[in-house]
Amino acid sequence: MPRKKKTKAPARSVRQPSCSRLLQVPREIRDNIYSWVFTSTRLTYGEDPDDPRSIKRAKKKSRLHSLSLLYTCQQVHREIGSQWIGWVLFNFQTGEALLDILTEFPEQRVAAIRHLRVNSRPVMLSLPHDDVYYRLAWILKLVPQLRLDTLTVIGGDAGMLKGPSGMVDYQILDELVSCGSGWKELHYITPTSSILSFAKTTQFGKTYIRKPQPEVWQSTLTNRDGPNSGATVTIFRSQSRIRESVRQPGARELYQSIVPPEEYTDFGEVEDTFLCKDDQDARAVLVVVKRGRNTNVVQENGEPPYDENYDLRALVTDEYPTWTSIRSGYTEGASDYDEYNDYGYHDDDDDDDDDYIGSSYPSVNNKHRDAYGNDAYQMKDVNMLDLDSDSWTHADQNRPEPWTEEKARATFERMFRNFN
Repeated sequence: MPRKKKTKAPARSVRQPSCSRLLQVPREIRDNIYSWVFTSTRLTYGEDPDDPRSIKRAKKKSRLHSLSLLYTCQQVHREIGSQWIGWVLFNFQTGEALLDILTEFPEQRVAAIRHLRVNSRPVMLSLPHDDVYYRLAWILKLVPQLRLDTLTVIGGDAGMLKGPSGMVDYQILDELVSCGSGWKELHYITPTSSILSFAKTTQFGKTYIRKPQPEVWQSTLTNRDGPNSGATVTIFRSQSRIRESVRQPGARELYQSIVPPEEYTDFGEVEDTFLCKDDQDARAVLVVVKRGRNTNVVQENGEPPYDENYDLRALVTDEYPTWTSIRSGYTEGASDYDEYNDYGYHDDDDDDDDDYIGSSYPSVNNKHRDAYGNDAYQMKDVNMLDLDSDSWTHADQNRPEPWTEEKARATFERMFRNFN
């Protein structure tokens, strides 16, 4: 019996990968897309100083795929380059977290950062003679490479300090205006108006008293940057108890202390009774400080010796040459420190937070952003970029190892160090 002829199955058509729609648009539009994606992205580090749920503070971290656009393909990777460092907002929950991260990275990478947000809480170190609280202006002295366009500071947290939060915020802001460096524009935000209303306070042999503002801060800044530099200090208060509204131009009002000449000498001795009323104290405050035109904002190294009672640079010695060694040597319970010393890429906190505070960017209605403003899109959920699935499948196939938190942490550190 003759054998049956085998019939060949029709050849399957090989589906050619389609070009990404993103790569089909003009380069100028792609550049705008890249900028939009990364300027709406926050990279968050450190423990939450205000988390009420546990004795150990919760760590709020960036989303796992915050930087995933960099991995779509080599062309996108090349086109973005290292520009993303100047687009994203680096958000530090504490001053310790800021120093942990920025003192470990190469100077040229730190110098490329343009937008930074940090909590105002001072850094406490246990020196042999006493516990010392280092305020933000002096914390930043350990990162002299900073050349920020915007520094946003989240105030309103006296926390571990004695005294009213308004007094603490006032002193921190006063030092940033008088000797702060590394930024062109400062946004200092407090959830109440106590920074403008607290009474004269004496602590540890020092007297803290507020002065008519923004008049005095304006005078200080003008002396630093020059009378014709255009340097300005402006104070806004929200018009309602809705704290977020202090960021919206139409929902806030200018504030200025009006002091008759005969009352100038006694100003600040007692609290401002009007601003201390419940409906007034509940209004948020935004102080915007703009350095003058052509002002060199890069920190100039002062001449040692530095005062260890307020200047962190005084602790840099042969025994403790780095921030890591300083923190380990002067922190009680330093063995617990490593628990929080990570780069974090997972946001496991879905509770409400104070994200309204401190973004220097306009609000963006983006359903793909999480509560902290982070880029929340996933590898298979990228409608906001209208990328076709092939490009993302291709990206997955070229990433053989699982995209774990540990891998993300190591990858980000490598990128930040070596990005061309």
